[in-house]
Amino acid sequence: MFFLSSCNSNTDTSPVLARVGKAEITQDEYEKRLRDVTMLAPVDNAPIRQALLQTMIDEEVLLIEADRRGLREQEDFKQRSQAIRMDAALEAYREAIADTKAVAQEEEIKQAFVLANEQVAARHLYAPSLEEANTLYAKLQAGATFEELAPQVFKDYRLASNGGYLGYFKWDEMEPNFTAAAQDLKKGEISKPVRTKHGYSIIKLEDRVRPPILTETEYGVQRKKMKWITAHRKRAREIQKMDAKTFQSLNVQFQDAVITQMFEQIQRDRANSNQLLEEGVLFDALPETAVVAQIAGKNWTMNDFRARAAQTSARQRSRIQTKDDLKDFIGGLALRDEYLRRAKRAGFEKNANVLATIRHQENLFLLEKMTRLLTNSVRMPLDSLRYVYSERPQDYVFPEMARVREITVANQAQSRSMVRQLKNGADFSELAKRYSLRKWSAERGGEVGYVTKADLGQMGDGVFNLKPGEIGGPYQQGEYFSIFEVMERLPARQKTFDEAKAGIEEMLLPIYQQRALRKQLEALRQPLAVDVNQQVLQQVKSPLQAESGGMRPTQ
Repeated sequence: MFFLSSCNSNTDTSPVLARVGKAEITQDEYEKRLRDVTMLAPVDNAPIRQALLQTMIDEEVLLIEADRRGLREQEDFKQRSQAIRMDAALEAYREAIADTKAVAQEEEIKQAFVLANEQVAARHLYAPSLEEANTLYAKLQAGATFEELAPQVFKDYRLASNGGYLGYFKWDEMEPNFTAAAQDLKKGEISKPVRTKHGYSIIKLEDRVRPPILTETEYGVQRKKMKWITAHRKRAREIQKMDAKTFQSLNVQFQDAVITQMFEQIQRDRANSNQLLEEGVLFDALPETAVVAQIAGKNWTMNDFRARAAQTSARQRSRIQTKDDLKDFIGGLALRDEYLRRAKRAGFEKNANVLATIRHQENLFLLEKMTRLLTNSVRMPLDSLRYVYSERPQDYVFPEMARVREITVANQAQSRSMVRQLKNGADFSELAKRYSLRKWSAERGGEVGYVTKADLGQMGDGVFNLKPGEIGGPYQQGEYFSIFEVMERLPARQKTFDEAKAGIEEMLLPIYQQRALRKQLEALRQPLAVDVNQQVLQQVKSPLQAESGGMRPTQ
């Protein structure tokens, strides 16, 4: 509901747009928020402006209630505030350095406009670690194809069977690092391993499509957004360069034996459904004096590491999925320490923009906590769940499923030979382990588990016409040929109310929570004087006003 997304720095010179009790919403604050909203969706009209203003008023109501309840005095707020203050100072320092080199030039804005309106088609291979990604890249350089390697790295059936083909996408539809790498490639070219949020990707550009004409008018409408995106991406690249240079200067030397022990504990905790890492009790099985790494010539012990890691969020810690991720996490803490030292020396902790960012982040924390406090007690009425179930029973059905195993090979002749061998009594499991290219299923004797017809795509009809024990295929999927055996069939059946209840509750709960929050807000707002200056509201300019930039239509 709440999308507080810009620094709420009151300025003496900005007219007051609205007052909520003693709190003020200025024209500057409102215009910043309106820019953020139109950046997400380029629409600016009276209903959107009114909805935004009401949201900002609701936020002030919640913040006033948070102060009344003393939430700023509670320990969780104090801990979060300390982390926010450090993060705000170091991010301001990094961005200030990067901003000197991240000015968006007109030609770069035009190029961004062109790229934003093109589509590229690509395929990729995924690896969880850099070491595995480099191995895949070496195989490609030695002559292996994406079609040959995809079944070995993807559990997703579609990507495994189509050589990692992603289809066409625009630059804002994929992760920025991935899109930037894809758009830098020539048709048919293969990238080196690219770091993404979830691991590493190797990308091959298959096609690039641009609109035949891009007009001056279109450029004028989109120029502000393209300018912001261009500067933002340049800044991100400059920060990456600075991080790499600074990290190199720290000369980080990891103690691999300790890193291995730390990662093994992460795996044990997660296997036991233990959330210690996410909750902040970090690596309690290792001694405090164990040396994690040498950083800038000094030992970092487990005690040093825990103190710094405790200042990070549960989300940041939950991203540690591999040993490389753990090293990156520790390296990030080392960078954070270094940047904090530099930021303090440069006086960034007292910078006005930093103080505004701190207020914004603290308020965001309080808004999220207040929303939880006001909605966590909401419970779904059982009769409402039963009503939804009875009104649309067709929505609550277990689809027909089949337990299958498969053998996937690279050519039709081999697949036909496999079918003949199986019909002559060959063991399916042994052939799968020996010949199937899809590694994860081959290790299980070809067993895929239970699938629906939709899971199998165009092969679904053929496979679901088989009886248990029957062999089907070969079915062609891209460059591959698959043979299936149905081991068991489960017919479609209606879910009981108890089986459907959790899904119905998950669907309806946000609606009931929204209603409860609205009711609570109305009650909290009643004793507060709310005054909106309509004259100031009329003075707010549209962020979508076209800019001139001299863009020529492209052919």
